[in-house]
Amino acid sequence: MTIALRIFAGFFVAALKNYRQYAANLAFKVFTYPIEVALYLSLWTSIFASGTFPKGPGSVVPYYLTVLLLARLASPFPIVEELENAINSGDLVGYYVRPIPYWTVMAGRSLASFCVNLVLLFPLVLGVMVFFHELEPTPVRLLEFLALLVPSNLIHLAIYSCVGMLTFWLERVWGLAFMFAFLSGFLSGFTIPLWIFPDWLAKIALALPFHFLFHTPVQALLVGMSLGDFLITFAQELLWIAVLAWICRAIWEAGRRKFSGHGT
Repeated sequence: MTIALRIFAGFFVAALKNYRQYAANLAFKVFTYPIEVALYLSLWTSIFASGTFPKGPGSVVPYYLTVLLLARLASPFPIVEELENAINSGDLVGYYVRPIPYWTVMAGRSLASFCVNLVLLFPLVLGVMVFFHELEPTPVRLLEFLALLVPSNLIHLAIYSCVGMLTFWLERVWGLAFMFAFLSGFLSGFTIPLWIFPDWLAKIALALPFHFLFHTPVQALLVGMSLGDFLITFAQELLWIAVLAWICRAIWEAGRRKFSGHGT
């Protein structure tokens, strides 16, 4: 028993040293998590203390079922991890001499994986919601929902690619990715529907690209959009893709000048 405890203590100390090597990442994680817990705790406590759940467009149960579906379709951390490993190992240099740009490869793989997961999981989730009378889908709502998902996935890819590319300077970005996951989850409607937010906070959330990841596609499925609103929303998604792609490109070019084939 004593030997086992000593071995465990050795592993614990080694893990702690590994965290301490990347102080910025440790600070991001240590300070973000308590803020996240306190924020969600205060929000949900106030909601339950009021005795009623704030009414919004659509029911809460299908909202969260659809949000959980979208969360399964695309996860941010593999994107960040792939970039972090490719930059630090030097494997990224291989893409400099290939005819297909690195971003085309990443976007293609991400969309392909997204579509496969969508085909496999969406009919199941939709069937459960219809069976339990939580949703009455119409062809128009389904088409709007599916049409908004592709640019939504590209926005998701671009946001976390920007985080991953900061490895050019920070070497490890897992703490920063953790902080962005918190911001994204909070402002996208993943953890709490945006209709619960105060007006000022909802306006901030809707002015940023995060709501396109969850809130907006889910609302298209649950309550639908007019043709005008759908076209405006779709155009906004395309605009954000262009802006984020430009930011990605700028970070990429700056990092590329710093990059060597032996890592950063």
